[in-house]
Amino acid sequence: MVDVSPFRGYRYDFEGLAKTPEKLLAPPYDVIPDDLLKSLSSEPLNICNVMLGNHADAYKRAAETFRSWVSSGKLVQDEEPCFYAYEQTFKIEGRTLQRTGLVALVRLEPLGKSILPHEKTHPKAKQDRLELLSAIKANIEQIFLICDDRESLVDEVLERVKQPANEVLMFTDPDSVRHRLFRIPRESDIAAVTKHLAGKKALIADGHHRYETALKYSQQMDMENGPGAHDYVLATIVNSRNPGLVMLPTHRLIHSVDESLINSLQGKLTGKFEIEPVADEATLMGNIEGREGCGVMGFWFPGKRSGFVATLKPEFCTQDPVERMDVAILHRYVLEEALGITSDMQERKEKIEFVKGTEEAFKEAERSGCQLLCLLTPASIPEVMEAAESGRKLPHKATYFYPKLWSGLIVYIF
Repeated sequence: MVDVSPFRGYRYDFEGLAKTPEKLLAPPYDVIPDDLLKSLSSEPLNICNVMLGNHADAYKRAAETFRSWVSSGKLVQDEEPCFYAYEQTFKIEGRTLQRTGLVALVRLEPLGKSILPHEKTHPKAKQDRLELLSAIKANIEQIFLICDDRESLVDEVLERVKQPANEVLMFTDPDSVRHRLFRIPRESDIAAVTKHLAGKKALIADGHHRYETALKYSQQMDMENGPGAHDYVLATIVNSRNPGLVMLPTHRLIHSVDESLINSLQGKLTGKFEIEPVADEATLMGNIEGREGCGVMGFWFPGKRSGFVATLKPEFCTQDPVERMDVAILHRYVLEEALGITSDMQERKEKIEFVKGTEEAFKEAERSGCQLLCLLTPASIPEVMEAAESGRKLPHKATYFYPKLWSGLIVYIF
């Protein structure tokens, strides 16, 4: 079961510091563009200066910096334990959407029972996060969880608490996403939400490395000191039926591959795929968006200004929840079998780059001079949930949930 608890969160004292939230908060550690990172890190109190270090003793310095912020009152703690409502309002494809999630502590447990992963993780990234967590003994970022709450009980509470008296934070980020945070202080709401989520499962949307790191740290601390505050992790839980839950496709740019493999790609795929040549970008995207069936994807050759749509033939489709997803079909039949880009190479980003957003993908394909752009449409939430419940992992960069949960809004200190 998903075991959630209220907590006394720490937050920046924006008024006392005479700083606005957008100056002190940051996107997750692994998705901050270089230009934004340079801007944010120039502010000494920005949370990215604890999340990320650019010096040899980064973890020690991060711990010293973080402790000094707490001891000097730059971060202040709420007086009573509570949940929080985290609202994000954003525009995408001409629509204005809103996504609200529950911020709570979630008891850590081995993956695969109530907490379901769907992506592979990498040892190097986990070691980095473990060293930081061990040094600062706090969660300054949130795990992004998705829970199927068909009764929408939690959503009802979240909407009801969006009152001026409960609001503790509001700002707009450089991508024009508006962020708002509200306290949920009523004990009756806390009890109802806790009881309701106890019978649910949750999918990790973002934060696989951080969850596994927190779990390992928890197990180590349990062996040394017994159970404690380290057995929980800070998370935002969003209803899978939330209309603002958006998953964007992550496209693939292929480079440095033998040119003969690129030239022979269409011919190699004709055995398993129906091929539909296209002469322009708009037609390519128009022909894959909204197309039903498994294994529908687009391919664009920037140097030739041409491409094709490939659809897996019915006899090669499977009911396996992982193998039937477009991203898995692309990786198996195209990247690995046709182009020789193995899963290990993909994880090392060897001969492959990942880019979100279709417009940006075409622009980057032109800028980079890549040989091939592989285009996907996003999977549905039920598809990802079903794949996760099978106990197997999807290929690298299979999902991209937008917008990201920003770091430093609320902090959990052990």
